[in-house]
Parts: sequence; structure tokens; C-alpha cells
Amino acid sequence: MFCYKCGGELKNDAKFCIHCGAKMSAVKMVPPKAGTKPEPIEDIKNDSTPVSMDKTGAAPVDVYERTQIIQEQSVDYPKTEYIIPPLENEEIRQEEYIKPNKGEINRNTLQVSKPKQTTRWPLVVLLLLVIILSLGVLGALFIFPDEVQQLVTNITGEKRGTGALDDEEEEEQEEGDNEDEETDVAVDEDSQDMAEDASGWQTEFVETVKGLNASTFPTFSMVDIDGDGIPEIIANRSSGANGHVVYHYDEESGVININTKGDSLTFVSGAGMIEDSYTEGFTAVDVVYQVGNGEFKKIFEGSYSADPSRILDENYNPNLKYTADGQEVNYSTYYSNLESMYLNKGVTDIAQVGSVEHDKLLEILKGENPLSDFNTAASKEISNARWEYDYQQNIQYFLAPYSGKYRFTLYGANGGADGDEEFGKEAAVLVGTVKLKAGERIVLLTGGRGAANKYYWNFTTNRGCEVPGGFNGGGECFASGSGGGCTDIYYKGIRIAAAAGSGGGNYEPGTEGKPGRTSSATDNLSNGKKGGGSPSIDVGGSGAGWYGGALGKSDQGGYGGKNGFDASAFTVENEYEGAAFTMSGKRDGSALVEYLGQ
Repeated sequence: MFCYKCGGELKNDAKFCIHCGAKMSAVKMVPPKAGTKPEPIEDIKNDSTPVSMDKTGAAPVDVYERTQIIQEQSVDYPKTEYIIPPLENEEIRQEEYIKPNKGEINRNTLQVSKPKQTTRWPLVVLLLLVIILSLGVLGALFIFPDEVQQLVTNITGEKRGTGALDDEEEEEQEEGDNEDEETDVAVDEDSQDMAEDASGWQTEFVETVKGLNASTFPTFSMVDIDGDGIPEIIANRSSGANGHVVYHYDEESGVININTKGDSLTFVSGAGMIEDSYTEGFTAVDVVYQVGNGEFKKIFEGSYSADPSRILDENYNPNLKYTADGQEVNYSTYYSNLESMYLNKGVTDIAQVGSVEHDKLLEILKGENPLSDFNTAASKEISNARWEYDYQQNIQYFLAPYSGKYRFTLYGANGGADGDEEFGKEAAVLVGTVKLKAGERIVLLTGGRGAANKYYWNFTTNRGCEVPGGFNGGGECFASGSGGGCTDIYYKGIRIAAAAGSGGGNYEPGTEGKPGRTSSATDNLSNGKKGGGSPSIDVGGSGAGWYGGALGKSDQGGYGGKNGFDASAFTVENEYEGAAFTMSGKRDGSALVEYLGQ
């Protein structure tokens, strides 16, 4: 064996080097190959340079610290192991010789320290506190913008001015403030009135309008409904969506609102009343609110509708039931209460008031544009306003959105054919005008066409059957065409006009029915609205009208009904007997309503 320190050759059981005195108890030597001699290893007591062998087995090469056990794996390397002995008076466990992935080695003691673990939780806590404080500040700015702004102003003001301004500086500041106020206030009187309280209702309304979707509420109207000098804002829903939202400002309550359901919204300016009129199915509803003092108080609620099991009464008039404030009443009481409370006080529809778009309203509320841009005349004329009513086997309603004159063109229904044809003779047409107040209603019944006998033939017995008459008074028949119903309108529960239906044709010998007739007809009439007919006599059913046609003769077609009207409410313009045209070419009854102005 050789000394690990000086390289001198020693006996295999030597405890100490006879050449340099180094202790050999911890050294295990493996003889090198023949012809090689290990180089002496320098003193490493105070040196941490790693020790190893290169491929020749002679020179030290770079390797881990001396705690590493080195054993060359290549077959070309000399099989020599160097075990680094412990320092004096120290014991080193074998595991301490192995270099960990991380950590440090004390070069004097060869002690391997554990990896340092950096403690980061204080930084995380500090970061969370910063985030929470930031969110708190942002939340305060969003929820209490005015208070935060005032606080910042107070703080910055105290820091800015430690002493009082001199007289010249105060005067310049006052002049600048006055110039700013004059710039913000519009030149017209209405805008000046609005600007006087710009820090109150205008600011509140600006925030309210900002929160509304411009596509849902494309236009806005502004009217002082309650007469307190502060206008109400009406948000108008987009086309095809009924209803409005009315906003009212009160100093104590702030901005409050109410949603209405009707397409039309009427109000009494200065009296603080609005009416929401709408229909739900075949029920008409009227609700009147008193606006003011921070509330919308309901002062009238009424409705009327037909019994679904019996739409028409025994006289073929609408079988309506009226309810006012929870009590069942007759139509006279209903209209009397609604008129005295609301309709007779000068009603205006919101469509007759100027309206602006979302962004323009914000400019006006901020004083950037004059209020006169908003207000067109309250008596604004509505052009091209018309409403069409197709046939329905039920009650329909027309609500007058504006006060003024309306033209009604009424088409009766055709009678049934006498054989394979679909329709019989043409019905009558009646045209006239009615004056209505905004918020008043007209009840409409459109006539149904008579049935052709081919749909009611019993092929088993090869006999005809009973054929029902058209809706709204058409006469029934047996094995022939039935009579057409009339189209009529009702105002305040009273029938004021009717366009007659035509008679149905007879099957054998194939006689056509008679057309609907004008109001001048005097013969072959029934005693009421319903057209004559018989479920057992082979004769065509007669048409309905102001007066229906009389029962036809055997083997003959039915008679047409007669037009009629109440001259006190309906002013006739034109009427046609057996008109060859109907609205959109339909054979059922129908109606057209047109607004003509004041």
C-alpha cells in the first residue's frame, strides 16, 4: 500500500506512514496496475478542491467536494479507491460524504447543511392587504362618488392653501366660477330653470338614464306630469315591445319608477295622473295612477272581458262583464267612474310629446343642449297612423292613443256557397268617423264567413246536414250555404255601427245568396242583428247586420243583412252594397282604423 499523503510505499497493515507520519487507519488501498505509480496527493486539510483521477489515473480532475466517494467505472481506469479520512478528533458519518442536490458544505468541517427554505408568507400577506385596500377604494368611488370627491377636495384644499387668498385672487376665482356656470347653463328659459337645481334631480336622472340600455329604450320623453317644476322622464321601449317606464323624482325618495304594460300611455299634465291601458288576452284593463310626493298611487283599476263560454249574449252582442276597484258593475257605472276621474280632464298621449334618443337626453340633462330641443308641440299631429283588425272569433279592442277623429272601415263577411264553391255573394262595406278621447276604447266584433254545404254533407245517408252560420250573427241552414256574420263596433257598451254580411246559397236548384245591403234597405229584414235561417228547411242562411236578412224562401238563397249606425256617435262617409272587395281580399269580416287628427 502507499501513503495517501506522501506516496511512500508501506506495509499493508501499517497504521502510520513511516515516511511522513500520516495516520493510515482509514485508508484502504487497491494496488494499481503494473507499471503505474500514483502521484502524491497534496495536503487537503484546509483545501476544499474536489479530488479525482483522470483517465490516466495520474492527475487530479474536477469532481464533487471531497465528501464524494469516487469510483471510476471505465474498464480502462485504474481500480484505485481514495477514501478521504476524517479530520482530527472528528467523526464523519458515511452519509455526510454524499453531496446533496442542494445545500452547502462547511469546508473546514465537511458538515453538509440542509437546504435553506425561504419563508415567503409575509410577502403574500402584504400583497393580499394591498389588493383588499385597492378594492375598497374602488368600491367607495363607485358607490359613493360624490362623498369621495368631496373628501379629496377637502384634503387637497387644506394642503394647497395654508393662508388666505388676497382680494385680487378671490375676485379672479369668482369670475372664473361665474364663467363656468354661464357656459353650462343653456340659453333658453327651460334649461335655465333646470340648471338652477342641477345638483339635484338632473344629476339623479343622469345616473338613471346611464343605467338604461339604449337598444331596449331607444327614445325618451320628458313631461312635468305632477306640476312640481321637475319633469317626469318616460322611457319608451323599442318597437314590438309594449310598455313604458315612468321615472319620478322626489327630494326624499330620490328617483322612483313604475312599469306600464300598454303600448299607449296617456297622462293629464299638471294633475299628476297617468293611465296604463292594455289588454291581456281578451280582457281590457285600465289603471290610473296619481303621481307625486315620491309615489305612484293607484286611484282606479278596472277591467272588462267576455265569458269564454259565451262570448255573445242572446242578442248577439258582446257578453262583457265589467269590474271596477274589485266590484262588479255595469258598463254605465264603469265608464262614468273612469270619465269623471280621468278621461274628462284633458288627456294627452305620450306619443304627442317630443322624444329624443338616449345620448341626446343625457346632453339635455347635463345642460349641454337646451330643453327646447326636446319639446315639440303637445298637439303634435300623428301621420300615417292606422290599425288593421283581421277576423277573430272573439272580442277585440281598439284603444285611442290620441284625442281626435278616427275613420272606421268595416267589412261584413261573405255567405257560404251553394255547392262546391268556397264562398257566396259579397258582403257590404260601411265607412264612417268617430271622435274619441285619448284612452277611450272601441270594442270590435269581426264577422265570420258562412260555410259551404259541401263540408256538411252526410255521405253515409247521402243527405245534407245542419250548417252553422258565420260568427257574429250569420244565419244557419240545412244542406245549403249559411249566412255571413256582420262586423260591428261598440262605444261605451253601445253598438254604433255595423257592416252587413251576405246570404248563403241554396243547394237545389243552386240559387245564389243575396249580397249585403246598405242602410237604406227596407225589405226582407229580421227583427235583430242575427240573419234568418233554419236547420231543417232547404234554404240558404241569411246574413247578419244592423238588421239581419229575413228567413229565405224554400229552394232559395238567403237574404243579405243591412248596414246600420248610430248617427250620434258614427258619421257615415261611404257604404257599399255587395262590394267586390274586402281588406286584403279576405272573405271573413275585418276592420281598418285610421287616425285623421284633431
